[in-house]
Amino acid sequence: MNEPVSSVLYLSVCAAPPAQHTTEVLSHLQAAGWDVCVIATPQASLWMDVQALAKRSGHVVRTNYKLPWEADPLPRADAMLVMPATFNTINKWAQGIGDTLATGLLCEALGRGTPPIVAVPCLKMDLVRAIQSSRRIWPCCANAASASFTNQNATSHRSWFSSTRSLMPSVR
Repeated sequence: MNEPVSSVLYLSVCAAPPAQHTTEVLSHLQAAGWDVCVIATPQASLWMDVQALAKRSGHVVRTNYKLPWEADPLPRADAMLVMPATFNTINKWAQGIGDTLATGLLCEALGRGTPPIVAVPCLKMDLVRAIQSSRRIWPCCANAASASFTNQNATSHRSWFSSTRSLMPSVR
């Protein structure tokens, strides 16, 4: 008998306090049936146990672009979750700046229109106020057809995580 095939989820992790809980997030996503591949910004990789995540996920944790002659070590994504999405990464994504693997993959997916992307911002309140007072950057991302944003902030990463648990099944 064939086992059901899991959908592949790219979990892009940026350097914010909730990144320290990526192993817990990975466990919950796997329990929900996702085959999770972790993509971390270079700074976020310093906040987590990359080797433990690789062992738990069964995939190498990617932080950098591969070389042209190298095969892609990860399967193609069926969905992408950016969690936590920092101010820096969201702004780079909005401007099409792919200087990290995480932002490069987001820019490519947005340009292609697939796979669906869910972004969960984790911002300092000063940055939230900057966005509220100047709408020049966020509309680029918030109005994108294949990107979804939640309105979480950095004040409680536990509530931030628990409120996103029900979000991912909706992208399937």
